[in-house]
Amino acid sequence: MTKTTRVAAGLLLAFGIATAQPVGLAHINIQTRDIERSTRFYTENLNFRKVLSQEINEGNNRIRKFAFLQNGSCILEIMQPGDTGQVKTKTAGTIPHFALETLQLENTVQELRKKGVVFKTPVFERQDFLGGIKGVFVYGPDGEEIELIEYTGTKPF
Repeated sequence: MTKTTRVAAGLLLAFGIATAQPVGLAHINIQTRDIERSTRFYTENLNFRKVLSQEINEGNNRIRKFAFLQNGSCILEIMQPGDTGQVKTKTAGTIPHFALETLQLENTVQELRKKGVVFKTPVFERQDFLGGIKGVFVYGPDGEEIELIEYTGTKPF
């Protein structure tokens, strides 16, 4: 929560106007079998930086590990359970991918190819979607699908 959001929430509470509405996206959770590998992937390839690490004792000699990575306003919560067998392989689900904005898609694609990142799709263009975009899908280290997009027209939001 930003300072402005905290101040606004405090004012609402001070005047007796409680709100239960969300104020923004907190983070995106990605489960992994290897937290170090996932952290390296996002920091070395997609310009995230690690802002926090934490461990929680689950009992039975199991430690749940967390790495919080940030790029702009996007926070990824990389989580490795104490029992890595709990991490499911990628299957179709209700959140099939997340998207990250880039300002120069071609340069991003070239850099990722040099680093050996696996691409799901070739670069595509859609002038009839979101005011015009160029995009590509890549795979993260645990099979998560990441869309990289560049707005080519007026950014819609």
